[in-house]
Amino acid sequence: MQTIPISQTDTKISIYRDKLTKSGIAKQIAKIHSAFPEMNKNQINILKERIKANNFTDKRFEDAVNFVIDNFKYGNIPHIADFIRYDQTIDLFSYNDLLEMHQNNKDVFKMVIAIDVGLSVPKYVWKWDYEKYPFFKKWEIKKAKSSIKTYSDNGKTGTKIFSIDEE
Repeated sequence: MQTIPISQTDTKISIYRDKLTKSGIAKQIAKIHSAFPEMNKNQINILKERIKANNFTDKRFEDAVNFVIDNFKYGNIPHIADFIRYDQTIDLFSYNDLLEMHQNNKDVFKMVIAIDVGLSVPKYVWKWDYEKYPFFKKWEIKKAKSSIKTYSDNGKTGTKIFSIDEE
């Protein structure tokens, strides 16, 4: 399980967690050449540049190529955007999102799991997504570290709870 860093405002996260490799790119480019021989070298070079810039992984690129092959209306060549826009994502929710959804579905809090995304607060995903995509790290409530110390002040003694930062 890993912490997946995202921003506070992200509402979706890609399911793809693998890396983009030269061999993965070469394999899919060969498939594109076979399926769309009219795509020229410049278009292919721009596609390679854009898949890198858009943080594709080998699996996402493979799925994108297969999707375009399966769904493209032949008679022309696909646009680079036909490949780039492909992604499979999971919805992310904030606590406020859940409060809003709770107005219409009282069971919404039973349907989600808090995950660690590297922020000071958790994000939430549907339980079925958490179970299907096992790369999430479950949110753990971080307990403040503290200690109790005895002190003496002008002849009075007592105890005080210190946070670790105060010691």
